[in-house]
Amino acid sequence: MVYTRFEDIPYFSAGAVDAAKAFVKPEFYNDDILTSPMVVRSARFDALAQAGSADISVPFLNPLDATIEENVASPDESIMADIHGITGGNQRAKLNFHDQVWGANRLLSTLRGIDVMGEIATKDVRYWIERRKVRVATILNALSTTAGSAYTVNGGTEVASVDLLIDAKGLYGDAQAKATTVVMHSTQQRYLVKGQLGFESPADTNTLFGRVHGMNIVVTDNMPVGLIAIVADEAFSYGKANLGTYAMRYQSEERAARGWGTDILVSREQDILHPQGFEFVGIVDPKNASPTIAEMSNGNDWALVAGINPKQVPFRFLKVAATPAPKA
Repeated sequence: MVYTRFEDIPYFSAGAVDAAKAFVKPEFYNDDILTSPMVVRSARFDALAQAGSADISVPFLNPLDATIEENVASPDESIMADIHGITGGNQRAKLNFHDQVWGANRLLSTLRGIDVMGEIATKDVRYWIERRKVRVATILNALSTTAGSAYTVNGGTEVASVDLLIDAKGLYGDAQAKATTVVMHSTQQRYLVKGQLGFESPADTNTLFGRVHGMNIVVTDNMPVGLIAIVADEAFSYGKANLGTYAMRYQSEERAARGWGTDILVSREQDILHPQGFEFVGIVDPKNASPTIAEMSNGNDWALVAGINPKQVPFRFLKVAATPAPKA
């Protein structure tokens, strides 16, 4: 067990601590990957998360098959119209049971003049947001190897460009209007901006990194440098259980540190983060209640839902080079 140690926090005089209260160290976060329309939280998924079942069945219905020719009316009353039905199925989703444990020697607060556990509790919310961003990027990376060639364009030795993004968006066929978000690493975003052609500067604060051919650009360095995702609205369904006071619990070991004690904060989250059109089919380690990040990152642990209409799959991918090809 690793607690917050004395060497983790430098010593400050009482005067320096007071002076520091007027200064807030800037922390820069980009939450676009969670706040974009590609991730949607709903009361339905909150309820599923609250129910607490490790395996969840999420039903879906396909569109009516428009390739079936309609009937033509007949004056002959003995001729019956053909009857057709609708198809659908279930997606298997996993409920995630996560926790993190933080600890600190109580002497730290006295000798360093900082409420260490109070600071940890304040920063805990941000920790879980950052972990959720990691999970979204991890799943996108895994799905890019699950979907197969029909859902992925390989850009070879080229870096991000408008031409390649158009090709990847084209994988949606005549449903390209669904492609509203492009997710990429900041390195690829720079390559794209340098290309200029087709790039639109941000028009407002909701499109921090601009738009390209009608798609909002979302940049996150949790994505692999060599992968770009073209994603439709509501591609990820998110739901979170309300754990009440159980979500955050404190405990102390009073005898530790020769009687000065150590403080422990246990933080818990119970949620669903499900990519529509896919299901988790991997084997979860029997010692765990839900998949680990390593299991989520394995493309073989995900499968395209059987029988789903391709136009209902909200993900397409573009594989690109991590660096530009050398100039001849």
